[in-house]
Amino acid sequence: MTGSVNRIALLIVRLILASMLLAPGLAAAADERVARILKHDGNVAAFDRLREDFLPITTTEFGFTPEAVEFWRSAVNQAFDADILQQEYTELLTKSLPLEAIDTILDFNDSDLRQHRDRISDQLLAMQLDDPEQRAALQAEVASLPAELVDTAMGLFEQYGTPDVAEALVEGYLQAMYLAAEPYVGADNANAWMEEHRQIGLSETYGENTFLIFAAILGQFPPHSRGAYIAAISTPEYIAYEQAAALAMKTTYNAAIERLQLGLQLLQ
Repeated sequence: MTGSVNRIALLIVRLILASMLLAPGLAAAADERVARILKHDGNVAAFDRLREDFLPITTTEFGFTPEAVEFWRSAVNQAFDADILQQEYTELLTKSLPLEAIDTILDFNDSDLRQHRDRISDQLLAMQLDDPEQRAALQAEVASLPAELVDTAMGLFEQYGTPDVAEALVEGYLQAMYLAAEPYVGADNANAWMEEHRQIGLSETYGENTFLIFAAILGQFPPHSRGAYIAAISTPEYIAYEQAAALAMKTTYNAAIERLQLGLQLLQ
């Protein structure tokens, strides 16, 4: 469970930091620019990895029968169908993303700042934050940063809407646990299983892991280019993009959870 939790937390970071935007289907005038943005798109792949983390909620080790496990896998695969997710995410992002933000993201994606950011984030995302020593090392690294830099990171982190996405991912996962267990152990026991995991602070873990990596990226930028990087990701257009992507991510994810619930009802 802990490994799955931390993989989801790392996926949140990828969603926020990888400049993921738009899939095909926008107005023709934007097609060429959107096609360039798509080279950096990773949301659908991230959704698919989330789907893979939902599958082991039911295992024979937890007492589920092989038939129940297969039933659950079928429902999860249908709810997190990649084509549906891509279509929903695209439509939502298209509606909420200001056109002027597209040019901002294109310029950023073509910049040395983006390439440098990717190199740093790839290294940080390779960390195993379910390892207490690695997590403690990252916490110490962020704690050693100048207070002004940490405040800047926190301000952007909150403006982007990252905490809301983290909370949505946690709540969706907990709800899925309930949906998986309730037909077999009853509502009370399923709710107790869900609440047990809520009480161990999954939401706080997700949020802190995501922020630690976000702040560490700022800290690891060379001093001579850090100011330019912070300026680039602090423009109103860039913030509007991050907010639009976060909203589209959260809404698409919540819709998948709703499909999961409906699919389980129909398959029963």
